[in-house]
Amino acid sequence: MPQPPTPSMVYDIIEASAQPGCPLCRVSDRWGGRFMASILYEEVTDPHSRNRLKASFGFCGEHAWQATEVGGTLLGMSIIYRGLLAQISTALNHSAPAEKKRWWQGRSERTESDAMADAGIAPREPCPACLYLRDMERAALVAVVENLSGNERLRTALSQPQSGFCLPHLRTALAVATDPAAHRFLQETTQARLNELIAEMDEFIRKYDHRFRKEEWGAERDSWQRAIAWVAGGLVDDHSAPVD
Repeated sequence: MPQPPTPSMVYDIIEASAQPGCPLCRVSDRWGGRFMASILYEEVTDPHSRNRLKASFGFCGEHAWQATEVGGTLLGMSIIYRGLLAQISTALNHSAPAEKKRWWQGRSERTESDAMADAGIAPREPCPACLYLRDMERAALVAVVENLSGNERLRTALSQPQSGFCLPHLRTALAVATDPAAHRFLQETTQARLNELIAEMDEFIRKYDHRFRKEEWGAERDSWQRAIAWVAGGLVDDHSAPVD
């Protein structure tokens, strides 16, 4: 079911904006941990949940490894993945050779993944954690843009130089921002942040010149990591970024 926007989502964004990086990436990481904990603690033996996890082959790579960091859930993960191993083993025993086809003969609408899903050795459904977080993140962004005009704390939080939404979350925020003032706020604060990051990356690149290699690194040291995190999404947790 789609998640409705709630006031607590706005408070979560304000709180997360005090730390570096996209606040929704940070909040979403917490939500993902809670979601997977609820499945692994409470739903691992529920038939409906087990069928969903069978169809999705558990979680995607990112969320499967994140789930292993949720304390006390190793038994739940073992139950899920032991069942998947048996499921895949059975499907593998019944698999047949693929139809011979030269790779250059053009592509059909059916992909190799479709064929493997039909054979039972590839997932038919997306990761349930990805689906849950997609809905939660969209609901949070709706809540944010609906509250931007009347919530000074929210505007102040999202104006912090180290905060603001990453590009994937910014795209969704702009798409749901029907209020021109909210849309303009997102544009202007993001542009100011990008100008600062671009200047730091210029300084990072300058110091790679052999003439300036002896200069001390400053705030620009991890600018390349922050640029990747902004464009691709995610957080830079290690701010002592390595420099070759």
